[in-house]
Amino acid sequence: MMAPGKPNQVFFILPYLAGGGAERVTLSLLRAFQKSSCWAPILVLTTDRIGALEDELPPEIKVIRLRAQNGRRAVGALLSLIWTRRPDVIFTSLDHVNATMGLLRSFLPRRTKLVLRATSLQSLEPGLLRRL
Repeated sequence: MMAPGKPNQVFFILPYLAGGGAERVTLSLLRAFQKSSCWAPILVLTTDRIGALEDELPPEIKVIRLRAQNGRRAVGALLSLIWTRRPDVIFTSLDHVNATMGLLRSFLPRRTKLVLRATSLQSLEPGLLRRL
């Protein structure tokens, strides 16, 4: 983790702020982390889409928008951002983002912790689930 007295940087990665449960959980966590002096939360939105929960995003939350057309096209920019900013923790909460980050794990900085919140693996293709 980072030096004493300096907050730990945590990336919360979502494609966009759709109105689903994973996005709501992420917003709740962002609000809680924002209140802590130990954490510097940053929301990373990988696509250029605008979602139903945009209005619920507190203005004090730092947001980085990669503006890719879709998640696959965001991978290069996301890896570049991670290597540039070197977050202490990366948190994801959607199955397909979890799968992507799991596959990218060996390309991430060694000290970066990866937290994947899985609610259900039913949304993944059966073949992909077997490979993972």
